[in-house]
Amino acid sequence: MSERTDHAAQFLDAYNNRDWDTMKGLCAENVTYYDNALGAGGARRDDLINFWKAWTEALSDERVFDIDYIEDEAKGIVITPLTFQGTHDGDDYLPGLKANGKESAIRCCTIWRFDADNKITSHEYFWDLCAPLVELGHLPQPFLRENLKQATQIPPKVGAHY
Repeated sequence: MSERTDHAAQFLDAYNNRDWDTMKGLCAENVTYYDNALGAGGARRDDLINFWKAWTEALSDERVFDIDYIEDEAKGIVITPLTFQGTHDGDDYLPGLKANGKESAIRCCTIWRFDADNKITSHEYFWDLCAPLVELGHLPQPFLRENLKQATQIPPKVGAHY
């Protein structure tokens, strides 16, 4: 495992352990982050850590697992397809969504970029916002239900609501 990949792994492990200081130490001061599903982002290390903390206020037992690490050394990036899973027991998941005690799993892909010292300089997330909202009961079952029967593989738990 390269140092970059190791730093991405340490960051995710620190999240699982709610070790905000370790997460902060792995990032450059001017780290940028962007969540494509939410259209939210920032350009400071403290903002990134607070963004991750906010998820634990909505899903206090949330964990990251089923992580793959794909690195492009020439471009200095690490890509991590992964799963977030937790119980919606806090009100800050999305504005207006009240805690309902249901479990949600989100399949996500993140892109990590690094500086010459292998500090994280950019962290970008891609995930399906609709799937967890259906799982949590905030959206009705999608009209694509019949089409999904043709799918050859739907990841465990993720998509179980279809």
